[in-house]
Amino acid sequence: MKYLKASLAVAFVMVICFVGTAFNNSGTISLNRTTWSAGSVPVGGQNKTTITVTNTGSVPVTVNAINESGSNEFGDAYILPVTIPAHGAWSFTINFTPTTGGSVSGTFTIKSTATNTPTVSVSGTGTQTVANLSWDASASASDPCWTNIKYIMYRGPATNGPFSNISGQLSALNFPDSSVQSGNTYYWQVTAIGDYTNSGSCPAATSLQAESPPSNQVSRAY
Repeated sequence: MKYLKASLAVAFVMVICFVGTAFNNSGTISLNRTTWSAGSVPVGGQNKTTITVTNTGSVPVTVNAINESGSNEFGDAYILPVTIPAHGAWSFTINFTPTTGGSVSGTFTIKSTATNTPTVSVSGTGTQTVANLSWDASASASDPCWTNIKYIMYRGPATNGPFSNISGQLSALNFPDSSVQSGNTYYWQVTAIGDYTNSGSCPAATSLQAESPPSNQVSRAY
């Protein structure tokens, strides 16, 4: 009788399963607002808003620059670069300071190490206050000895000045003062100048007569 030997090979296969949660290993930022309307602001006044940048990722994000485009009547206040920790936040201010009347707009783009580049669209309207001044002609305007009569408008902060020339030489009997600002009181005076003909029937030159300050325009609050 013969005996047979046999080898039994058993193969083991090991399967390892990993179970876990996926994390955002890159920074992503979000803004508390992506548009802002400053509304109507008097020329020389200001309106402002706060923009909050939140790091929604799990790694720090560095803000390197904020690029501005559009009207230069929008500005901002910040110190860069700044690093925002994971799930942290940082804020900066946008202000609107109109120097002229009219509607303007702009865009602020946040440049950083994040994977996205959010922007803030801004708009606002500057409102211009105008003092429409008028006065009577100088009595010398009907005097043939006087020619080329012009008027100069002066403005000051008080009845005794100091007064500054705000118009140059004017031929008309009116002047729109568009540099006044809301909340202030102003005082105006007008002076007439001209050329005198010191010959023929014209007597020796006398002072040119002009009404100063203008009629019904001594002062006005805005």
